[in-house]
Amino acid sequence: MVDPISVNGEPKRAGLPQARRDPFLLLWKGLSQPLWLVVVGAFLLVLVIVGMAIPQLPGQYANNPAGATRWLLTIRNEYGASGALLDELGLFDLIHSPLIRVGLAILGLLLLVHLGEQLAELLRSRRLPRLLGRPKMAAGDPLSVPATGDVFRSRSAVDIPFARMAELVGARLGDRFDANPSVLVRRTQVTDSSSEDGESEMRWLVQGHAWAYYVRPLLVAGFLLGLAVVWGGINFGWEVTPSPLAPGSEFHFPQRELHLRYAVIGDQESENRQTAALQVELDDATQLLPVGRARNARLNNTSIQMKPEVPGILLESNLPGTLLLPGQQTATDRMGFVFPAAGSEESLLIPDADVGLRLVRLA
Repeated sequence: MVDPISVNGEPKRAGLPQARRDPFLLLWKGLSQPLWLVVVGAFLLVLVIVGMAIPQLPGQYANNPAGATRWLLTIRNEYGASGALLDELGLFDLIHSPLIRVGLAILGLLLLVHLGEQLAELLRSRRLPRLLGRPKMAAGDPLSVPATGDVFRSRSAVDIPFARMAELVGARLGDRFDANPSVLVRRTQVTDSSSEDGESEMRWLVQGHAWAYYVRPLLVAGFLLGLAVVWGGINFGWEVTPSPLAPGSEFHFPQRELHLRYAVIGDQESENRQTAALQVELDDATQLLPVGRARNARLNNTSIQMKPEVPGILLESNLPGTLLLPGQQTATDRMGFVFPAAGSEESLLIPDADVGLRLVRLA
């Protein structure tokens, strides 16, 4: 039969009063259940999917409470009745939402508990071979095996000589494990020198895939390292999402000394040929990124992501001060426009010619 024994090697006896369980051990054992990792991980995954499906507060409003409030009110009205709930949960600003912060903290705690469990199993696997040569104890007493949980043993009475029994056990273990190179079988014979008849016993230890004891802590430690990177990005990172830049327009984010400019550079070899580029200035560093396709770059330990999302147009005049926008007083010779959607339109005045232009993006 198979019955559980405690980690100190003494079997549980019916009728004896049970000692009070340590609440810390109960909490530790509860947190070490893999189910909690699945539940918390699924919860965070749902939050991330929701955050990807709905608009997120642009980073430039982080230090602008008035602008953030206006943006949130606009988005809430667009989503109707569900907009208020999403706003209360902080899902329009997921990176600063208390839900994501609490979820990541709980996930980190669970990973630390699992890392402790894996390290304890590793220590136990390294201690097991030393038990083979321990002196004999009283007849029938099991060895004290270090473990994080209950140990199960199987007892049976066989009326055959000891040598024959050892041969049968050895043959059974050899048939099952010796062919597998990832399984290690150890055995030793311990003789009781204090006994007159010199009783001896054969002890067997079978360890399979011992390398897994070292890989599992590394896997959990890798998850913890990735979680630390995410946590650092949420608390110390920053993100700016400017509106689409028109050719010749600029964007400035003073809190981080970030300056973006949609530059149109003329070709020296051909007057009619021009090159469009995004000029990025961050602190004292500058970089030019060609416009027209998605591009990722790094500048001063900051990631820059550029996407060509909407069409734009650049109008130029050979005469200075020819182009004017409605409502403006100062004319210019270069002006850029963007058209976010079909039907978008812009107006342009040419005062010297008494002409007004209406630019419309067709479907």
